[in-house]
Amino acid sequence: VSGLEWCNDRGRMIEDTGYFYCNNSAGLTINNFALFAEGMHKMNKMNLIAGFRTEYNSVYEWAFVPRIGATAIFNKFHFKALFSGAFRSPGIGNIDVASDIKPEKSYVTEFELGYRLNDNMFITANLFDIYISRSIIYFDYGGWTPAIDWGYLNADKSGSDGAELEFKVRYARGFASLKYSFYTQAFRSIPESYS
Repeated sequence: VSGLEWCNDRGRMIEDTGYFYCNNSAGLTINNFALFAEGMHKMNKMNLIAGFRTEYNSVYEWAFVPRIGATAIFNKFHFKALFSGAFRSPGIGNIDVASDIKPEKSYVTEFELGYRLNDNMFITANLFDIYISRSIIYFDYGGWTPAIDWGYLNADKSGSDGAELEFKVRYARGFASLKYSFYTQAFRSIPESYS
């Protein structure tokens, strides 16, 4: 599976005296061009998947994220390993009051192991790590100057780690699940800019 995408965002001030701070104009235009691709290879008991998405923006240039994974079923066990990336592009409002903003990126690493107790009952355990780079956050130091006293910026690294345990029951007349989730930032430093 693959594809191309093009997007043109145009911002226009509705008041005659309004202007964008970044270009001192009543209009702001951003062009985005994206390319994505993903493929899967099926083996005997395992599936491998790999892909990517990349985007070029006329303001902040390139962003790229990968995706790689493997799933397998061995008798009553199933297994999943996944590493995937995603990004959040700055919008017109972010770009207008940010001196050097970049796309926010996140990477998730996940491992899952499941066991089928019988035809109707399943138990699954999942470990995950979420790493966030350059979070787009709003700041306000109390002044009036855009991009200096208030606006948007990219924060330091952050993220969380955790585990989930799930028990599922499925019958023809209904289903139920019981799930426990735990996550923490104990292994990550909280960005100073969050305060």
